[in-house]
Amino acid sequence: MKRFKLTHKLFFFSIFALSLCLTSLFLGFWQLERLEQKQALLTSIFKATHETTSPLDAIVDTDLTDPSKLAYKPVSLEGKFDLTKKVFIAPKVLEGRIGGHVVVPLVLKTGTTVFVNLGWSPKDMTPSLPEGVVKFTGVLRFGNDTQNFFVPENNPQKNQWVTLDVRDLSQHFGLGMSLPFYVQLNPQDELIKHNSLKTASGSEAKATETATESGPSISPLPIIPNIPNNHLIYALTWFCLAIALGIGYIVYIRREGVRFRSLV
Repeated sequence: MKRFKLTHKLFFFSIFALSLCLTSLFLGFWQLERLEQKQALLTSIFKATHETTSPLDAIVDTDLTDPSKLAYKPVSLEGKFDLTKKVFIAPKVLEGRIGGHVVVPLVLKTGTTVFVNLGWSPKDMTPSLPEGVVKFTGVLRFGNDTQNFFVPENNPQKNQWVTLDVRDLSQHFGLGMSLPFYVQLNPQDELIKHNSLKTASGSEAKATETATESGPSISPLPIIPNIPNNHLIYALTWFCLAIALGIGYIVYIRREGVRFRSLV
């Protein structure tokens, strides 16, 4: 009877340990697959950002059935900013500081509207932009790319914006002719040097937190986003856990003085 209880106990413990070991191995290989996908994504972004800059009007005239293929493509555009429809997307973190993104619609010569992400600011502000028609460069981005289960939805009624959802913004402002993407300002563009649009990083970026006569500066966002790629570390962690579980199981078996064939 004593041997039966020991065997019965060992049987369920073996099932439990084997399940944990297999799960750890599965998660390890899954992280390797995610690593391959992330590397492919980063490679595609790098290639896209180094393509030749194209006029936005030329892209609009093409087939936009699948506009996501244009992500991160460099473009040049020309139009007038409409500061009456400026929005502040928050919270957004830049170099450990909490603030938000300043987004302003640009009306193109064709009358179509495209939203422009000017960059990060420590607080909501109305940027000082050139009057009349402006020309600048940027890259195409697609909104709502950070929306997930943990991110709340936008609340247009209270003018609270958490994600840059082009469709939500277009409906809120009643823009019938708006593009399905937005433009992120090129940090090397001449527009950055205009008034409150200034390049800021490091100690200089911290200085932007102090309001000036025209308000805080806007720090441009990097063209290539800082996308975490820690999947190799995660994979190694799961594989090490699987090995540790296997060793721990063998040690337990020997400590109990029961051989593997006793389960048969």
